[in-house]
Amino acid sequence: MAGYREAVTAAWDALAAKYPEAAIVVLGPAPHELPVGAATARIDADLSELAAARGWAYISPIAENWITEQNYLDVIDVVVGFKHPSTDGHRYLAEKVAADLDALRAAPVTEAGGSETTPDE
Repeated sequence: MAGYREAVTAAWDALAAKYPEAAIVVLGPAPHELPVGAATARIDADLSELAAARGWAYISPIAENWITEQNYLDVIDVVVGFKHPSTDGHRYLAEKVAADLDALRAAPVTEAGGSETTPDE
């Protein structure tokens, strides 16, 4: 994965330059196999670290255990050579993303100087 972090940084720099006022939320990878592979776990950790360095929110399906042994076959289509979310899996993942975005919207924001406000203030 040589150059991976540099490529992410360049893409995110371009995104931040194009949308300087946007509140950016980064969505990490959802595992397509269990246990989570080392490369997928590394990507999740790298993206989380890079997002935190920018003060961007990060949603980690891995850290939040969205896909478990209990729901794996409901979420992931395991046709030979095709480990990708099923139609129901896409719905489930979309619901999880929406719930996390709702939680981020409702979370208090710490202003410069340490005071907190809610998004409606």
